[in-house]
Amino acid sequence: MIIAVYWIVNPAPMRIATLARFAAVGVGLVIFILLTPQTAGMVEGFREFLQTGAHVELIVLVIAALALIVQFLWGYLQSKWIFPSVAIGLVCVIAGRGQIDPAPFDRLSRLAFWTDWPTGQLLLLVGLIVVGTIPLWLRSIEARKRIALLWITVMIILLYAFKFEAEKRLISQNLVNSIVDIQWIGLSYVAFRLLHVLIDFRQDKHKLSFTAAEFVTYAVFFPTLVAGPITRVEEVIPQLGHLSFRLDYWVEGLGRVIRGLFRKFVVAAALTTIALQPALFSSSTVSTPNRIILLIMLYAAFLAFFFDFSGYSDIAIGLGRMYGVRLPENFINPFSRPNLSLFWQNWHATLSTWYRTYWFNPLTRLLLRTPLRTHPYTVIFIVQVSTMVLIGLWHQATPTWVLWGLWNGIGLWAHKVISDFMRTHSGGQPVSEGRARVTNALNILFTFHYVLISFSFVSLSNLAQVGQFWSVLIKGSP
Repeated sequence: MIIAVYWIVNPAPMRIATLARFAAVGVGLVIFILLTPQTAGMVEGFREFLQTGAHVELIVLVIAALALIVQFLWGYLQSKWIFPSVAIGLVCVIAGRGQIDPAPFDRLSRLAFWTDWPTGQLLLLVGLIVVGTIPLWLRSIEARKRIALLWITVMIILLYAFKFEAEKRLISQNLVNSIVDIQWIGLSYVAFRLLHVLIDFRQDKHKLSFTAAEFVTYAVFFPTLVAGPITRVEEVIPQLGHLSFRLDYWVEGLGRVIRGLFRKFVVAAALTTIALQPALFSSSTVSTPNRIILLIMLYAAFLAFFFDFSGYSDIAIGLGRMYGVRLPENFINPFSRPNLSLFWQNWHATLSTWYRTYWFNPLTRLLLRTPLRTHPYTVIFIVQVSTMVLIGLWHQATPTWVLWGLWNGIGLWAHKVISDFMRTHSGGQPVSEGRARVTNALNILFTFHYVLISFSFVSLSNLAQVGQFWSVLIKGSP
């Protein structure tokens, strides 16, 4: 899929030599991991560790550290294929965690897992491969744009299908039960990077030229592979030509990694033990309701979300900095923001920016060309709510995440309406500095708790449990 997108946006088809080199790197790494006795022994040595629920982020960190050591000792940064090679190797190593069989040839034979697929799914796979190779033979930009539209449609369908539990289980039965486990990979992040490139190409915004190695590096840059940030091609690729070992980069990056490890494996892990979740919100909790305990669990869940996700973002940004790549910030002090609009611009900022660029703004322009332009607040309502619902579905296609999106979308719309009203009727009266500080503090407090409520929806397993929780919290009984 990544190479197919590269072929679409590149006016000239990939040279056969480049394609052969890319294939050789990927196949060579797979064979090395599957057949090398030392690798098999190493994997077997860590098998129990991997099977007992090791954090993927920690594995990413270890492999990235090993890659950095190799880079430092042998200067492999001079090779433009080091990043895609390490990324492919990382995928191969972690994809088989907990499912490694010590017999290498048996493992190799299991690569033929597609022979057990239903005919329809096998035809879908073959169809994707065929569609992916079409751009090799196209010279017309307009024809490439039509293929790009087809790929955009296919990727969106597959992306959201994977968010539904039934489809996810079906995919898992065909992939996870084989040697390949793709659940840990941040498919949403890779897909959004590719979609950004395809959409910009169709809108003639794609001006940057790059090689196949650079594009693969951008798409699967391993510090961002599991949980972002969602990068843009113009942010990353220009930096790949200036990679070098610098002590100040290592010091800055290592400090960021340490902060992320502390946030994720110390703070978030501690909060998770008391956070609101289906296992803790049991019948015994409901039968003897204690509102203070429930509130503590809710606060802990919200903060655990923040420290877990922002901690991994710190790790990814720090690893990137150690290589000399500056990745975009993802969590920019969201709890200090005095309104919902600013909060969501700074919480998972790269995701918010992506949806604002490719959904919010285009949909707004479209609706303003319809009769709805005479009802601007209706337009704002549709756009705000649909954006937040889609962001909710992007996380997981469940009713609780839809409710999360509705709640935050309505809040953003209400904020816009109230802000416009206050701006119109304030009369331009000056406000004292003290009053402004108090107002700002109250706004921050209100914003925090409004968002806090929405995370109670996604901390529990279903809407019935959410209703039960709030019934206990408000009335004191289920």
